[in-house]
Amino acid sequence: TYVYPLVRNILLPAPKPTEIAVVSTPSEPTEIPATPVAVENPAETPDTFMTPTSAPTSVAMSTPAVVIPKVSFVDINDNFAKDYIIALQRLGIFKDIEGNKFKPYDKITRGQYARWLVTSANILCPEQAITKSMAILSKNYYEDVQPNYSDFTYIQFLHDRGYIVGIDGTHFEPDKELTREELMMMRCSFEYNIQYTDIRNMDPEKSVADLQNYFRDPNDINKSYLVSFYKDMAPGFPVLNRTFGGIKKIYPKAHVTRSEAAASLGEILGQSAEKFIENLLSSTSKPDSTTPDR
Repeated sequence: TYVYPLVRNILLPAPKPTEIAVVSTPSEPTEIPATPVAVENPAETPDTFMTPTSAPTSVAMSTPAVVIPKVSFVDINDNFAKDYIIALQRLGIFKDIEGNKFKPYDKITRGQYARWLVTSANILCPEQAITKSMAILSKNYYEDVQPNYSDFTYIQFLHDRGYIVGIDGTHFEPDKELTREELMMMRCSFEYNIQYTDIRNMDPEKSVADLQNYFRDPNDINKSYLVSFYKDMAPGFPVLNRTFGGIKKIYPKAHVTRSEAAASLGEILGQSAEKFIENLLSSTSKPDSTTPDR
């Protein structure tokens, strides 16, 4: 196997409390066994750059000139993330979904989430110059994400930004179902620009102790991902609360649903998808001031 732990003194899981918090999904998430994660080493990134020929660099990678007409999915009416899903769909984020069903309670893979995250951020945060960055990517860092893989561009972009998003030092496992702690690490890495030094300088024991003021199971979070929860704590857990609701138990090893993934992307770096659409529609509906009056 190729799993290498980041630190040796992994905290022992806390005894399972009898009180169970109500989460935002219809039923309690299913826990999966913990997997130690090794941080990829930024120094190992190849110096040679390339432009992948088979990667989908043109898929949803430019700000749309017009908003896609509202096409409501028929299975999201009672879902907590309905407004986020509709807004992101109108921006073209879900081009990979065929038909009129979003399947909000289905699981999402790590590769698919990387694609949704990067395409959403590219539209909502043009100042990040994502399209320009993706035009010149380093050679594939992860052994299991080759340049001909469908989501290579998005995954490699996250790595080139210095974000620690792999399963271990050299693997990403793009087809693996995403867990809550993995989502927080990817999403918060972009939101708070989490780098390797942030993980290295963090005190895991203090982080767990501080998080215990808010949640009952921070001991269950993989130490490699603690930094994402800690960074989200200072502003009041905006990413976590938007994604999973006002929970008291995180269930960090539980799989993420598609609706939770969409909710996590409803606002990025203070830019709301719904507000973006409103502004875009407003600007396109205004009369051209250069047109002379008749």
